[in-house]
Amino acid sequence: MINNRLPDRRLIRVRRRKRIDLIQYAAVVLIVILLLGLLTVLAFTRRGNNASGSASSLTTASSTTTTVITTTTTTTTTTTTTAEKLSTKAVSVGDEYFADACFIGNSRTQGLMIYSAPDTATFYAARGLTVAGFFNEKVFQKKTKTAEAMLKTKKFGKVYVMLGLNELGWTQIDSFIKRYGDVIDSIKKSQPGAKIFIQSILPVSAAKSKSHPSFNNPRVLKYNKRIYDLCVEKKVIYLNVREAVEDKKGNLPDKATTDGIHMNKTYCDKWMDYLRTHTDVPIATHPTTTTTLTTYPDSTTAVQTKPST
Repeated sequence: MINNRLPDRRLIRVRRRKRIDLIQYAAVVLIVILLLGLLTVLAFTRRGNNASGSASSLTTASSTTTTVITTTTTTTTTTTTTAEKLSTKAVSVGDEYFADACFIGNSRTQGLMIYSAPDTATFYAARGLTVAGFFNEKVFQKKTKTAEAMLKTKKFGKVYVMLGLNELGWTQIDSFIKRYGDVIDSIKKSQPGAKIFIQSILPVSAAKSKSHPSFNNPRVLKYNKRIYDLCVEKKVIYLNVREAVEDKKGNLPDKATTDGIHMNKTYCDKWMDYLRTHTDVPIATHPTTTTTLTTYPDSTTAVQTKPST
């Protein structure tokens, strides 16, 4: 009897082992499936992170590009060379523009007339002319008329004035400004509706500036600041023409002059080119001064675009 039962017990054990093996196999399969699922999830998560990282990288690159572009734009609008190219290319006027223009000034203005100015323009310029001489020095028409009197003989659309060089030796700058204001008022009266351009005093050479008590660039700057303020008060156009001829230190270059004051043709041409590109030009295209000595606003901020009345 005992021997007959043993096979049954062995059979049961075999069956139990098979069940255990099946359960273990199923568990292994389940674990493998779970692991595969986990790996799949991790893979998608990693791809998502990479995609997010790529998007961040693109955003950063875009920001960097924007910054570069912004910087470039800023540099373009403040760099003298680029601005000069813009103004020269876009807004330089021809000789016909000056057909109704009158130039009043001293010997420097005479140099502009001789070397660079259009033949169509009218010049009332004389050596040593001052804001006082404008009213009382009879140096025109065979020394029979003053500059003030000459302005009453013809109508002009534009009047360009450069005075002040010979007045650098005056002891009272207030007297100079007061008299300059009288000049502007006189021009407004005799030329109603004309655009009045008051030009800054041009610098002198470094050597002249160091050697002369009056004709020096610090004093030129001081006078120009007051002239600028006067233009704002009188609502006339201020042109900082000195920026067309000065070097980086605010001096008239040695190659521009033989006496430290009066300019040769090359630099008179620069002066005239500046006038050609500073008429009704948008302010943004005007060149900006690079001198470290300039302590007053330049043409880019000083120009009053409305005609004087």
